Amino acid sequence: MRLSKTELKLLKSIAEGNKTVKAISKSLNKSPSQIYRTINQLNEKQILKNLEPEQTHIILLMQLLSEYPSLIVPLSGEGINILAENTNLKKSARAKKISEAKAISLIKNNKINEKLWPKVKEFIDELKLYESTVDNRVPKGAVIYFKNNKEIVFSTKEAINAQPTAFSAYKDYGIKILTNYNYYFLPKRKLSKEEILKHSIIIAEKEKSAKDIIYLTLFYLKFKLKKIDIIERILKGEKIEGYPSLEEIKERANVYDSSLKV
Repeated sequence: MRLSKTELKLLKSIAEGNKTVKAISKSLNKSPSQIYRTINQLNEKQILKNLEPEQTHIILLMQLLSEYPSLIVPLSGEGINILAENTNLKKSARAKKISEAKAISLIKNNKINEKLWPKVKEFIDELKLYESTVDNRVPKGAVIYFKNNKEIVFSTKEAINAQPTAFSAYKDYGIKILTNYNYYFLPKRKLSKEEILKHSIIIAEKEKSAKDIIYLTLFYLKFKLKKIDIIERILKGEKIEGYPSLEEIKERANVYDSSLKV
C-alpha cells in the first residue's frame, strides 16, 4: 500500500473528526479542489468510501495518524510497504525511508520496534492479512497464493482471461486432472515448466493437500525438473507424515498419465 503525505494527512484529518470537504480543507489549509482530488485518489485505492474507512487496517492507520502525526513522514511513499516487507525499492530509496523510520525509533534491528510502536505492528499485521486475501487484479472471492507488485498466483471457480498455471496447466502437458478451481497467473504470458512447478509448490504448501503433492510429483517426474529434496525422499520410499506415499503416487500415475515411470 502506497500513500502520499497528502493522503496520510487527509486520513489524519478525518480521524480527528473532520467529515466534510470544507472542514478537511480548512484543517489542512488546502483548496477544496485539492481535497476532492485526494479523496478521489483514496476512493480509487479503496481506502475510503464516502469519507469512511472500509477496512480494519485503515481504521487502525487513521487512529495511529491522529495519535502520532510523526508517523506521516516515515509511512509516506513506500514507507508502509517497507514495514510490510513487500517492496522492491532501489537501495538508495529504501535507505532514505529506513532512515526516516529510525529517526523516530520506528525500526530497530531492521524490524518494527514492537516495544515502542505496538500499534504500528498491529496495523501492519492487519494490512498483511487483508492483502493476502484481497487484490484488485483478481475476482472477489479468489484465493491468493502469492503476489507482489508485478505478479500474482491465485485460484477461482470462474473461468477468466488469465494465464492458467499449476494444476490447471497440466492438461497441456498430457496430465489430465480435474480440479475444483481454476489456477491462474497474472500478467498473462507463456510460462515455463519450471514456473508452473514453482506455482504448484506454492499452492500445495498453502493448501496442505496430499492430492496436490501427488499432482505436482507427476509433473515433476514427467519433465525431470530441478530436484526437490522432499519429493526425492518420497520416491525412494520414505514415509513422511502429511505427504502421500510412493504407492499412492504410483496409483495416481496410472490414472492420470500411464506413460509415467514411477
